Amino acid sequence: MPRIAIPNFTDDDLPEQLRGHGGALVNVFRIMLRSPQIATLVVQLGSAQFGAGSLPGADRELAILTAGSCFGSAYETSQHEAISDAFGVTAAQRGAIAVHQWDSPDLAPAQQALVAFVAAVAAGPTVPDDVFDQVQRYYSDQQVVETIILTGYYFLIARTASVLEVPQDPQPGDAVVQAGVSVNSGK
Repeated sequence: MPRIAIPNFTDDDLPEQLRGHGGALVNVFRIMLRSPQIATLVVQLGSAQFGAGSLPGADRELAILTAGSCFGSAYETSQHEAISDAFGVTAAQRGAIAVHQWDSPDLAPAQQALVAFVAAVAAGPTVPDDVFDQVQRYYSDQQVVETIILTGYYFLIARTASVLEVPQDPQPGDAVVQAGVSVNSGK
């Protein structure tokens, strides 16, 4: 049981920006809707990372899984297993992330740099020069900034889920991603 009850909203109860997508809202977003104005912005930021971010889908999912692992969030990693699979992340890659093997041969060199960077961002207020230099070798400045934002965003999701003991959702699959993209585009 979550520490705060998860509201059971009808579409009419949702903020206007989320109407039509309520069926795809996962438990962590539903519980955030106890503060509807802020929750709407949180959902929109998450949606922007799927619909407007420049990281390739598989790399974005590896970054999210890394953040989930670093932040000890079973909710987050569980939510993104099916999503990451839909973007081509393999079980071996997910396994490497789960044991913090950032240099796994199952990851391409760019992906190794990316997950090491996410782990460093998650670990402390600064990132060692060698880790930063490696991620810049493969990713644009825009992608580096987006990765930092993504890591911070998933800290928010991880802590909300763990502190409030949010129960796992059924595997969300592609519907959640598509709803997120729609929220971002205003459709």
